[in-house]
Amino acid sequence: FMLEYNGELVSAERRDRVAQLLMYIGGSGGVGKSRVIAAAVHLFTAYGRKHWLRLCAYTAFAAGQIGGTTTHALMGEITQKKRKRDVTYNPSAKTMTTLQRVWSEARLCIVDECSMLSCHWNGLLSARMQAARSGISDAPYGGVHMIFCGDFTQLPPISTTGRPLYT
Repeated sequence: FMLEYNGELVSAERRDRVAQLLMYIGGSGGVGKSRVIAAAVHLFTAYGRKHWLRLCAYTAFAAGQIGGTTTHALMGEITQKKRKRDVTYNPSAKTMTTLQRVWSEARLCIVDECSMLSCHWNGLLSARMQAARSGISDAPYGGVHMIFCGDFTQLPPISTTGRPLYT
């Protein structure tokens, strides 16, 4: 991953020493959160690195609005029947192969409408990303830079199995 920073190219080696980005972009509807997401897509595309970017949201509608996919799909299609409260739930070998393919090159994940995620679901997302990137990073979310976008006063979590990320 090479990006220009103050006129200097940042190499993959230096990137590994850079602290993981865990960011929240909040605000009510119409403040420009979607424009920030679009700018990130444009930047990664301009550098020929769009394959390093993952865009997601809890619902298919919200994911479609940003050109992304659902958190379910990025976590290996966990169904209600298979979901457990233990975030260390071990995926099948087939699911693990899919997860490794999806997350091996990821550098940034943007989660839109993050207020819809419960604490449990967010923990499960992190655990799945860590499992998929084992050997790469054991940091939260597998060391992938994370940007969470949303408005905690707008949409509550859909999940009835967990508490919201906020109170």
